Amino acid sequence: MTHLSTGDIHVNVDRFICLMVGFVLNVMLCSVANAQELPLNSNFGEAAPAAPRATTLPTEFPTSLVADTQTPPGEVPEFAVPGPTSDLKQDTFTKSICTQCNDGSCDVCRAAGGDGPRLGFTAFTATDTFRGPPEGSFQSNFGTVNGLNAAIPVVERWGVGWQLGASYGLYDFSGRSSSAPQLSGAQQQFFVTTGCFRRAQPGQRASFGLVHDWMINDNYGQYGLSPTLSQWRGQFEWAFSGSNSLGVWATIHDTKYIGDRFENHNQFRAINQINVFWHHKFDQSADTWLYIGVPDSKRLVGTELVGSVILGMSAQVPLTERLALYTNAMYMAANAHPGPNGSTQDAYNVSVGFAWYPGRNARTNTVNGARWLPYMPLGNNGNFLVDASHFN
Repeated sequence: MTHLSTGDIHVNVDRFICLMVGFVLNVMLCSVANAQELPLNSNFGEAAPAAPRATTLPTEFPTSLVADTQTPPGEVPEFAVPGPTSDLKQDTFTKSICTQCNDGSCDVCRAAGGDGPRLGFTAFTATDTFRGPPEGSFQSNFGTVNGLNAAIPVVERWGVGWQLGASYGLYDFSGRSSSAPQLSGAQQQFFVTTGCFRRAQPGQRASFGLVHDWMINDNYGQYGLSPTLSQWRGQFEWAFSGSNSLGVWATIHDTKYIGDRFENHNQFRAINQINVFWHHKFDQSADTWLYIGVPDSKRLVGTELVGSVILGMSAQVPLTERLALYTNAMYMAANAHPGPNGSTQDAYNVSVGFAWYPGRNARTNTVNGARWLPYMPLGNNGNFLVDASHFN
């Protein structure tokens, strides 16, 4: 059996990234320039069923929206009022009624992924545990994380939005056993994520986003340092139906940290990675994401790759229109034999918590989701992996 060196693997991964980036850019340009309207149901290849009919009408409904009595039989007027004898096109429903969802009248619009509230907003709280190369041979970190994520339209004609979010994590409440000077002090961590995205509208297939993540730490790693790091993160997703999509997401390191403590020269840097994922929407509006990938960064010291393979998943189950239960999990296998070296190079993150959707859009019908909700997940210890080196 042919043996591949780490150098060969690195070259092949670089080529794969170049091919994927070229493919994604090509599809992105085509999808924006020639967005194709598709049937507006959970199965893109079938005829869309009639949207639910309204039981009541506003007291002052514009007369221009009333169905024209001269409309040929079998055709729906452009702005027909839903009634006992007329069907309603879902895109007309979205444009004429659901452009303002500040009350409770747009539940169907939200579920269908329509315009919804112009400010997409979520808040979350969770228990969280993680470890990685910065922890060395010491234990993992356990604590709680709370955050906010918001988005607004920027170029509404193209469906482009801008998102901004932040989280605060507090770990190791009882201290820890390591080389850190503050053994009894807790670890604090901030994430800030901002960037642009395009979430596919009902009946479209392509969604994508590009964000910049910042990680700000205090009492971090085995030496209790305070590095501030950053990375770029991008994602592209293609919906094959209302229930299934495939995509790719990747990160590229940006700002790194160099500092000295305990006569050691310490460095921290985000780990480049590329992953492919499958997104599935269940009938009851639950979502799952499964992904597999590889790290594409050589270690800060040496020529070998940081890890060998990355496995991860996310899931969200709406409990009400405003509340959902979610979980994230990730594991990066070490690129070393099991033992003292391998045990210091692997990484994992597990988080379980609740997400709050004040816009009542926790439930959606397709993988595209609600149009102006933030598309990119907030930076966390699962999608922001860190390499570390400590030497005299």
